[in-house]
Amino acid sequence: MSTLSDNDLKYRYFQMIGHATHEEMATMDTIFYFHRNNKEIKELPKQVEIFEYNVKQRARIIEQEERLKREKAKLDRQLSVN
Repeated sequence: MSTLSDNDLKYRYFQMIGHATHEEMATMDTIFYFHRNNKEIKELPKQVEIFEYNVKQRARIIEQEERLKREKAKLDRQLSVN
């Protein structure tokens, strides 16, 4: 994620927290522009990467559960026909 622009990182951060209030936007502007805080900026990609990894993992699990439910329903139908 080292090639992300500041705006990309801010966008993904707001996606991670699920909202963007005026106060949070002002805080991000302060961190990135008015009083640039490289230490805090360096931590954001790590947080975003962990969040995005967890979202992908949850999506895989949900997909697997749905697939298993479909397979079970198919097997149940086959058993009820016989």
